[in-house]
Amino acid sequence: MSLCISNWFWNTIESSDLELEKLYKTLMQLDDVKLIQFKVEWENAALALAELCEYVSFDHFSRMDFTRWIVERGKDTYQKMIDDREFAQRIYAQYLKNDRSTWKCHSKNKEINGSLPEYLFEKIYEFKFGDDLLDTVTDRIYDGNYDDYIKKIVLNESHIVYTI
Repeated sequence: MSLCISNWFWNTIESSDLELEKLYKTLMQLDDVKLIQFKVEWENAALALAELCEYVSFDHFSRMDFTRWIVERGKDTYQKMIDDREFAQRIYAQYLKNDRSTWKCHSKNKEINGSLPEYLFEKIYEFKFGDDLLDTVTDRIYDGNYDDYIKKIVLNESHIVYTI
């Protein structure tokens, strides 16, 4: 599978060393276009993986929650999930055991405490630009045709088709 998730995206996640404070500081430096790009790449990576993880039973947790959790862990874990079925099953078992403490948070910042990375960039967008991130993405690409809109923000033939 060839998925166009940028090295910039993965480097942003990995340079944070699984610390929400570092991720927060990095994302706070982004302009609106880059923050939207980060969100779109995050969701596209999770969606692509969700399609590949159909062989894993999802009794208690949604598939997207699981695949977003994988994205949080970085490019190497993500790629192993695609390439190695046994690894994927072991990681899934770890996830089901409630071992989801990937990110460290030792911050007094209210925006960070109690947040998951996939919600952190939405909070930052609202704080910096005074608008809801999803509403902004929708406003920029929705042309009245829902099917076309969905194709623009999700994967089409394993490639990101939404760009700003």
